[in-house]
Amino acid sequence: MIDTSQCWLKDSCNQVDCGKEYCIKLIKLDYLYNEANISLNQRENVKLSISSVNKEDTVAFKYLNNFCGRILDNIEKGKNLYIYSENVGNGKTVWSIKILQSYFNRIWPTSKLECRALFIHVPQFLLALKDNISEKSEYIRHIKDNILNCDLVIFDELGTKAATQFELEHLLSYINMRLSLGKSCIYTSNIVPDKLSDLLGDRLASRVVNLSECVELKGPDMRKLTLKKGE
Repeated sequence: MIDTSQCWLKDSCNQVDCGKEYCIKLIKLDYLYNEANISLNQRENVKLSISSVNKEDTVAFKYLNNFCGRILDNIEKGKNLYIYSENVGNGKTVWSIKILQSYFNRIWPTSKLECRALFIHVPQFLLALKDNISEKSEYIRHIKDNILNCDLVIFDELGTKAATQFELEHLLSYINMRLSLGKSCIYTSNIVPDKLSDLLGDRLASRVVNLSECVELKGPDMRKLTLKKGE
């Protein structure tokens, strides 16, 4: 049983009877996040807002907030997003997880204990995929078992690592099958859409870009700004 005294939901939970020993909301959400490969730190309710620093992202933030607000409809219709920026640390991954959080917050009351979404850090996945040839990986097995059936998959940092033909074919196969099934994908990348084919090839880049709503973030590295502020 999960220790509710260590509940990571406290800052964002509206349960009126919080503090009880047995919390079905915590149990279900903990299971969903574990199955999705989302760490405890990533589950924190990060607030994303426009300031004088990132005000050029106003339109993008409004679109992504609206996407969260219509998350059930967007997932049902198999909507896809390509969130990109040439700058690092300005919210691409955080936004993708925020969208996943919005979905989990809507489905947990009726969801069974099963994998409903996956967060795949693409560079880690490609390395594990290669290692899996010689030594079977539980991480790869879990992804293979669920990637086609779960409702949403986040492919984080797509195009960051130069991929081999073997790796590209696996990515193409999984992404193509999900799209054929009408399943939602969210991609994050530092690569502008026009340059994605240079790293992923024309077939995969076409599926990612042409079948997604492309959302660009232009703000600066917020992690760097936060670090300087703390010095």
